[in-house]
Amino acid sequence: MLLLRRFQKVDLNLIRSSKDFSTLYMDPSLYNTLEKPTTSVGQFFSGPVSKTFSNMDTQDQVVMDMGCGPGNITTKSIVPLFPNLKKVLAVDILPNMIEFAKKNNSHPKVDYSVGDISQWSSVEKWGGEISNFFSIQVFHWLKDQKEGFRHVHQLLKPGGYAVFFFVLQSTFFDMCSEIESKSKWSEYLKDVNSSVPMSHTENYQPEYYADMVTEIGFKIEYYNGDMKTDVFASDSLYRDLFLIAHLKRNRRINGLPTQEGRMLELIARKI
Repeated sequence: MLLLRRFQKVDLNLIRSSKDFSTLYMDPSLYNTLEKPTTSVGQFFSGPVSKTFSNMDTQDQVVMDMGCGPGNITTKSIVPLFPNLKKVLAVDILPNMIEFAKKNNSHPKVDYSVGDISQWSSVEKWGGEISNFFSIQVFHWLKDQKEGFRHVHQLLKPGGYAVFFFVLQSTFFDMCSEIESKSKWSEYLKDVNSSVPMSHTENYQPEYYADMVTEIGFKIEYYNGDMKTDVFASDSLYRDLFLIAHLKRNRRINGLPTQEGRMLELIARKI
C-alpha cells in the first residue's frame, strides 16, 4: 500500500510521454549516462568474461553485440576484449537506439544496425559468420528464449562463444505488476504484464537455461545465478532508469539507492 501511495505523488509528466510500458525505459540518452556498466555487469566482464577471452587469438574476429542499446557497453567493454578484431556488429531492435549510438558512440571497428534476435529473418544475413556473441540485459525480454538461443547458435561459427547476462527474477517486476493492476495507472503501463519475463513468474533457476542451451548444441563454460545488488550514483539517476522501482524503499548502501535481482551469467561455446 505504501508503494501505491507514493506512486500517486509522482509527477505524471514523467510517464505521459510514453505510450506504453515497452517504450517507457528506452530513452538512449538515459542509458548512455552510465559512464561504466552497472557493478554486476562490470564484475562479470572483469571476471569470467575477461578470463574466457584473455588468451584468445582475436585476429580478424567478427563479434556481435545483440541489444547494444546506445553503444556504451559495446565500445567501452566489448571492443577492448578483442584488440585485433575485424569488427563488432552492434545490433538493437530500436532504431532510435541505433541512431543515438552512431552519433554518440561511434568507433572505427563498430558497425551499428537494426535487428531482432527473436526473428531469424532479421539476422540471417550474418548466419555462420560470428566469431563471438554478446547479449547483455536482453534475453529476459524474449517471449521465446529457446528460439533466441537457437538463433545465436546459428549465427556463430563452430567453436564460437556466446556470452549472456540477463535477469531471472527481480522485485522490480513485482512492483510493475502491482501498479498496473490499479486502473488509475493502467493507461500508462498497459503492456507491463506481457513484459514480465517467464523466468520471473515461473521462478526459473540457472540450471533451466544450462540444460536448454546444452540441448541446442552449446557446451557450458561458465554459469552463475546469484543475487546481485547494483548501487547507483544518485537518486535522480536511479529514478530515470527505474521510474517505477524508485517508488519502493529499496535497501540503500552508504545512502545511495540500489536495485537487486537474481541475474544469469552464462558463457557457452558452440560445438
